[in-house]
Amino acid sequence: MEHDFVIENGVLTKYNGPGGEVVVPEGVTKIGNGAFSGCTNLTRVTLPVSVAEVGYRAFYGCSDLTQMTLSLHQLPGAQDMFKPTAKTVELLVRDGAGETMRMVASFRKEYFAQSWNYPKEYLIPLEPEDIPVYDQLLASGKHEGFQMNEDGRIKAMLLRLADQKQPVSREFSGIFADFLSGKTNKVVKLAEREENAAYIRTLLEVGAIDETNRKRVKKQLAASALADLRELAEKLDREEAPAPAPAGDSESAVEQKYRDRLRKINARSVLLKHGVQDLPPVHLAGGTELAPPEYLELCLAEYLKQQSKWSADLCPLADEVVAKLDRDELVRALLSLSERVEGESKQAAFLPAIFRYADGETTGKLYRKYNAIWKLRDFAKHALLFSDTREAMIYAEKNQMLREYASLRKMDEETLRITKLLDFGLDADGKKVYDLGGNTVTVTLGPELTLSLSDGNAKKTVKSLPKRGADPEKYETAKADLSEMKKNMKKAVKVCCNRLFEYFLSGQQMSKCEWSEAYRNNPLLRQVASLLVWAQGKKTFTVAAQGTVDSAGQPYQVKDEAVYVAHPMEMDRDDLVRWQKYFTSHALKQPFAQVWEPVVDFSQVKEDRYQGIEVPAYRFKDQEKHGIRLDIDQNHYDVSIYLTDCWLGVDGDAIFDDLLGYSLDRCIMLQTFECRKESRASNHIIGLLDKWTVYGRILKDDVSAVEYLEKFTLAQVTELLNLAIENSCTNCTAALLEYKSRRFADFDPMDVFTLE
Repeated sequence: MEHDFVIENGVLTKYNGPGGEVVVPEGVTKIGNGAFSGCTNLTRVTLPVSVAEVGYRAFYGCSDLTQMTLSLHQLPGAQDMFKPTAKTVELLVRDGAGETMRMVASFRKEYFAQSWNYPKEYLIPLEPEDIPVYDQLLASGKHEGFQMNEDGRIKAMLLRLADQKQPVSREFSGIFADFLSGKTNKVVKLAEREENAAYIRTLLEVGAIDETNRKRVKKQLAASALADLRELAEKLDREEAPAPAPAGDSESAVEQKYRDRLRKINARSVLLKHGVQDLPPVHLAGGTELAPPEYLELCLAEYLKQQSKWSADLCPLADEVVAKLDRDELVRALLSLSERVEGESKQAAFLPAIFRYADGETTGKLYRKYNAIWKLRDFAKHALLFSDTREAMIYAEKNQMLREYASLRKMDEETLRITKLLDFGLDADGKKVYDLGGNTVTVTLGPELTLSLSDGNAKKTVKSLPKRGADPEKYETAKADLSEMKKNMKKAVKVCCNRLFEYFLSGQQMSKCEWSEAYRNNPLLRQVASLLVWAQGKKTFTVAAQGTVDSAGQPYQVKDEAVYVAHPMEMDRDDLVRWQKYFTSHALKQPFAQVWEPVVDFSQVKEDRYQGIEVPAYRFKDQEKHGIRLDIDQNHYDVSIYLTDCWLGVDGDAIFDDLLGYSLDRCIMLQTFECRKESRASNHIIGLLDKWTVYGRILKDDVSAVEYLEKFTLAQVTELLNLAIENSCTNCTAALLEYKSRRFADFDPMDVFTLE
């Protein structure tokens, strides 16, 4: 209605109507800036021919607008009507002859995407210079944030390939053909639906119908109800399939199976989607001859596809072709390609390919970089699965992904751990011999995972591999292997010890066979096993030089029953004391304080056990492996601490500051405590809380601190005594001296070492 519009001198400045379908009155010459802005009920608009200008953002925010009828002369300013709304609107465009073209315009970008559901005309981008950008969108399916669906791409490509006035460039026409070769079933259905056999002729002209799909296409055409399509089936029957590429062709050096795979995955489209247009040259392995660019194209495209797949797959043909390339040069090429694209998210898409073929050092460096970016952390972990390096396995173990890593390689987790992660080529005696050509060097695994080198010719221990007189190639190979061993051996063992600590807290068991395979046959794990106490039922044992022994040093025969990491809660008191003396007298450093783990009397655990004690917030930070998680909600000034099998109330107001946010150096006030399950995990947590709160009690010179020292180690008691002395806590100093003298009278006055 006329009163819905504010019109002054032919300029529509404001629309006040209810929305729905709106026809702008004849005689209006201009739609003012923002005239319809914010009208969310507007669904369809018709502009009269009299409108010569549509103002900026005239329809900005019209979220329900789905269709607009306008004239051809009004079209060039269409995108400005909606800026910067990210929406799609159907345009009915009237030309001078009265014909109406249907199109769909996207106003996210400066070019348009047409709808492929209409049999009428189609419109390519408004300006000729936009055509390459539009064709790139079709070729990749995604460009600068705008994405096309598959059906849209199929028809768009067919229409563009048939355009003789503005033909598709050779670069993109090849990509179109590769894409369409895998979509022939949909093209035939489209041709039937629109009764347009020209679509099939286009497939033939660009070579999208070849020996890989010719039989299938012919069968589908022959069964069509459309006569023109059946005629094309007969034509295909009479004609021979295209001959393979002739000798001298650029593809002649590339095996057919690689070319078939490139076409099947539409490799060039995948590369284009990720911003890759020009590939750097890479040489063949062991020579000066350049490799066909298709080799790099295949290995990169296969693993770029993994960006959108969270079910990892190895790509055997890509790996096969990479074996023909100079590996170092390939990795440099992949890194340079990733660095060309802007934004870390886009660069991260290259990680599966880079991790698959890079060495451990490069993999570790890049993983640490992207793992530090929270929005890319999960993708970096996913990319780890493709790397065969030990560094990747170590990180996979840390992230509890080793099972998935092993499954990808058709292995079980424990087998991979023993045969890959923890296998450094040492023999049963923990030795490895390097042949340097004319001389040998023997590496021997010693206590605490130290490595010693013995020169075979000089008959003496050396600090490094002797280079003089060695074969250069053998020397470099041995040097790299030894360097990798030194770098990763302790890391690999550490992640293994972390897993054993989980077993210690959970009580997880393993079969005798599993235990023997890992902890008796693998020289690294055998050394770890010698630092722990193992259990079968009520019997305990460890691994010594002479075999498995009990706490009295007598031989122990491992039975055919479950083996697990022993826990003081479940051990005989005298047996436990003997083990404590065993590790102390042998100066053995346990991976974690197993035999010194405090055993809690759960009947004495009351809700006020920690009431009113202050503990620095940092104590609770990054303690997940101990079953403790600190949660700080800075927006609501709230602190929570979550404990396995326990509950703890806290007051964390003191750690917050209006200017600084919060400080982990400030103290949290502990409140009510509850043990909800008497388990290894809750015993461990109570022991930690006892230890952390003892510090607070001592600093207050509160002698009740001694009540919580029953299962503290000698080293821990000594540390507390030093704390009391340094802070002039005289009452606690006296109490701790008396306790130490009484509690550890039978022990050698030395610290009990652990690796933590």
